[in-house]
Amino acid sequence: MKIKLGIRKGTDAINHIIVKIDDLMLINANNLFLVGDEERIKIGKNLVELLDSLSRDHEISVGENVAKEIERELNLKNNEIKKYSNEWFNLADYFYLLSCIGIYNWFLY
Repeated sequence: MKIKLGIRKGTDAINHIIVKIDDLMLINANNLFLVGDEERIKIGKNLVELLDSLSRDHEISVGENVAKEIERELNLKNNEIKKYSNEWFNLADYFYLLSCIGIYNWFLY
């Protein structure tokens, strides 16, 4: 099973983090733009634990720039998301993710 990580972004900030597992999309409930630092740190810690657990049996793919954005937004250190970055995360995967949930305001650098 391949797991992909993405973001949903407004014009000025990341709103949500998306984890796609086959046909299942997980999106964090809280808008990251509206929550405080304490909640962002909690979300970051939980995301890292989830990815570490899933990575034992599955391949995780995230674009390098998306990983940087997530780490910055969630105050993560030590390349905890970037270690899953895959420079071969291609444009076809990106547009497939968009079409699955009908959101066209993601940004993949």
